[in-house]
Amino acid sequence: MWKKFKQLVTFPHSANDSSDFHFRPFAFKLQQETLQVMKAKTDEITNLLLLEEKVYNGVTPWSAAIFQVELIKKDSLYLVVYHGSRLVAMIGMRKMNTEAHVTNIMVDPEWQHQGLGTYLMKLMIDYAQKANCSFISLEVRIDNENAKKLYQALGFTVKLVRPNYYQDVHKDGLNMVLDLTTQKKGIDFG
Repeated sequence: MWKKFKQLVTFPHSANDSSDFHFRPFAFKLQQETLQVMKAKTDEITNLLLLEEKVYNGVTPWSAAIFQVELIKKDSLYLVVYHGSRLVAMIGMRKMNTEAHVTNIMVDPEWQHQGLGTYLMKLMIDYAQKANCSFISLEVRIDNENAKKLYQALGFTVKLVRPNYYQDVHKDGLNMVLDLTTQKKGIDFG
């Protein structure tokens, strides 16, 4: 699977990265297209809301205010992926002691099923390992089969069900966890 990704620059961090998530932008190739990954900034909130509307069929579960707060937290890392000037994906993670938590992941529907979500999840797993986290967790809607398959393929297991976690649609959420102490360090882009 990783053979379809061709990184254009050196991997964006070193083994010395600390928990405040130092990040250097980089570019990589996916399906012959060059994508740029960079840290999200507050001036991109409008683009994030537009992406959110596309991903969630016109709904924006996170408001501009939520993005504003999340993007400036020191213990968080929010990344955006651009194809030219078009925002095509984002992922966010927060570190709490020895646990990292993926707070949000969105991939433009036109870019789904091409490995971009997997790439971003592996990138965050790698960052969590570099930040000396023991676990990485996330919540997923109980009926989101594609996302559950992705997370399970990466080694996440269901720890508990959160009743009515997604209150807007009256759906339970699954808390899924990956034990990073048993994972090989670093992403294999081979």
